[in-house]
Amino acid sequence: MDPVIAAIIGALVGSIATGVVSYYLSSKLMRHQEYNKAAAIFRESFLDEIFKLKKVDTDVINIINETTLHKHEKARIIFEPYLSQKSKVCLNNIWIEYTRYANLETQEVAPGNVEIRKSEAEKSLGIINKILLCANPE
Repeated sequence: MDPVIAAIIGALVGSIATGVVSYYLSSKLMRHQEYNKAAAIFRESFLDEIFKLKKVDTDVINIINETTLHKHEKARIIFEPYLSQKSKVCLNNIWIEYTRYANLETQEVAPGNVEIRKSEAEKSLGIINKILLCANPE
């Protein structure tokens, strides 16, 4: 084969391979950036409640309630498209636990009782932390 033709073919193959690799890597980087943005917004939706729960000066029923659950559900719906199928299953399983807790199925309620307030604050923070593990930056 003529060396000039071989050089041209080599340059073309190299250019195509470089283009494919560049496209793949840039697409992957963009997906990671979009995921991280969405995860940050999702995590941010829990900040007020985490702050209030750590202060332990309000009963959990006044912090984790229908309004809060609605706000978090909205954030979850926005965030879910960025999750892998495995992460969606994980989040959905934890979300069931969270909604049961927020709907008072598993939450111990005794308004004004400081000991119950502390234990329920720890319990709710534990559930929220499990949820937020699904939104760790990549």
